Amino acid sequence: FGVTPDDRVLLFSSFTFDASIEQLGLALVSGARLVIPTKDVLLDHDAFEAFVQRTGVTHLDTVPLFLSGFTPKQTLPFKRVIVGGDICPLPVAQRWAPAQPFYNEYGPTETTITSLRHEVSADDFTESRIPVGRPVANTQIYILDWTGQLAPLGVPGEMYIGGAGVVRGYLNNETLTRERFVPNPY
Repeated sequence: FGVTPDDRVLLFSSFTFDASIEQLGLALVSGARLVIPTKDVLLDHDAFEAFVQRTGVTHLDTVPLFLSGFTPKQTLPFKRVIVGGDICPLPVAQRWAPAQPFYNEYGPTETTITSLRHEVSADDFTESRIPVGRPVANTQIYILDWTGQLAPLGVPGEMYIGGAGVVRGYLNNETLTRERFVPNPY
């Protein structure tokens, strides 16, 4: 994302949610400031807007639902906005993407937070939904049919994720680990 020591990264997620690791880590590895709001600030859009202006937050990583009900009254200092954790509705992207770089991310907890990323552009607004993106570095994505074979382009299937970001399994749950973490035949 090009985060520098001059940036201010908002800790939007609770530290018990996996996305907080991305927010914390991004600030730490780039030398940026981590800005921590109170719960009351996150629950009140006017208070949130004032908080962002006062603290100069430049990096927002949030869920689409938060942005869907939030229309700022003034220009905010964001250099980038990232959404994830749920499907990004087209109207949310249409409202937020023109103001700053806007990214849609996807990744289950089992894959160390982010597996796919897409920078939204005006070209996406002609489609019915915002793409989940392409694999991030050291990640492979496979769409498999009901038999476990690669699905042809355009054919629905189930997403399988491989690569360096996949965790080893579920802690103290060997049965579920064997069921969900399968060897990569490709």
